[in-house]
Amino acid sequence: MDSHELLELCIKKGAICLPDSYPAKAGSLVFLTTSLTGCLMLFSKPEWIVTRDKLITSKDGKIYFTDVVTDKLWQKEIQNLIATGEELEVTKDRMLAISDYQIKAAKLEEAVLWVPKGKFIELWNPKHFKD
Repeated sequence: MDSHELLELCIKKGAICLPDSYPAKAGSLVFLTTSLTGCLMLFSKPEWIVTRDKLITSKDGKIYFTDVVTDKLWQKEIQNLIATGEELEVTKDRMLAISDYQIKAAKLEEAVLWVPKGKFIELWNPKHFKD
């Protein structure tokens, strides 16, 4: 998963086919969310939980940012990631459903640029990719 891959987007089905390089198996749970930068971000569910717990905490039914999150723009991005995220299941044919909202938010068309970023993947419209 070290290089960018161009994937076909099945807009009519609202799904993408995961590349062979992505280790998720059928039935695996993933977390797909929308970034303010114009891409979608894909995490394995366990990695999302670890990432989320580093950024926010809850006390008395309220959510607070942890001490590592001090920048206002970063706080806005985190609020967006949590608000727009969806837990999804990888299908037996390694497809991942994407909501209409997520397709529109990332301005996805016929293809998706798959960009590994360490512990998560960015999904970009190739025309709007920002490295």
